[in-house]
Amino acid sequence: MKFSRKRELADLVPTAFGLLGRAKAIDCLLASEISGWRQGRVDVTAVPKLATAALDYSEIVVVGQAQNYAHEVGLELLFACPECGRKRFERPDHGLVMPAVCWDKTDLFWVYEISLTFATEHARQAIEGCKLTGVRLTPIAEWHDPLYMGKEAERRKRGILISE
Repeated sequence: MKFSRKRELADLVPTAFGLLGRAKAIDCLLASEISGWRQGRVDVTAVPKLATAALDYSEIVVVGQAQNYAHEVGLELLFACPECGRKRFERPDHGLVMPAVCWDKTDLFWVYEISLTFATEHARQAIEGCKLTGVRLTPIAEWHDPLYMGKEAERRKRGILISE
């Protein structure tokens, strides 16, 4: 990971593949006994103008999971790759639910079918109590998909809907 702007240097940094955490964030998660994650190694560099910035980051690998989420909440299958088996499901446009039967009871957990990481109230309290920067926690009932275009528009964009 290479940082090029000072505003990118937060305590928690989302990436395309997960989350990075400064030592402060790792210490907070450990001290608060947050479950569902493990620490990974990551190489971090910065452009010369940020040479004096603290780059004490580690990867935060979320290992908690939700199982059979799409089935339990009735998500519509949009696409299944015939080669690798990866599936893409219709995301709800507003509000999420987490059936207890799906959740592995960890504090941080990944929902594969909708590509979102969930945090329990315990994790939220720890993150806010430690005043960690760089992450926005949204109650699941208030969550909305910022890219939602409506089901029909989404399908047309992806070439799923056949025009009559």
